[in-house]
Amino acid sequence: MNSFIGKIKHNLEIGKELAKNGTEYAFKKAEKALKIESIKVDISAFKKQTEKKMLTLAARAYEMYETDSLENPELIELCREIKMLRWKTEEKWNEIEVIKKENKDSTTKETKRAKECPKNTKKNNEQKEIPEVELDETPEDFDPDLQDREDH
Repeated sequence: MNSFIGKIKHNLEIGKELAKNGTEYAFKKAEKALKIESIKVDISAFKKQTEKKMLTLAARAYEMYETDSLENPELIELCREIKMLRWKTEEKWNEIEVIKKENKDSTTKETKRAKECPKNTKKNNEQKEIPEVELDETPEDFDPDLQDREDH
């Protein structure tokens, strides 16, 4: 009987040691993962700072271009391309404004004609044709990507 109890005690000690080692292993693994994630957070912060500095540098170079104090030919060419893209963007916005104005003008005229159309009364039971009224805005006004999707 003594050897049976001895074996149980021995196996319990082995179990305790395994549990202790397993806990230590899990703790070390969690600690390592935490360190790695902490370093990744630092890396992310450095990347954001770098991007911000790059944007500042680009803005400063463009300011120098606009004041004719930029001398690097490669940067001057990039600035010219940026200026052209800005101009094209402005032109497209102007096109949108013209279309909206045209649409608004025609909608106003159609709405005015619709209001002038005689209403049905007991005296005048004739059915009158009411012109269609165009909407002031289209789905493309709210989501410019819709126009791109329809074209393709």
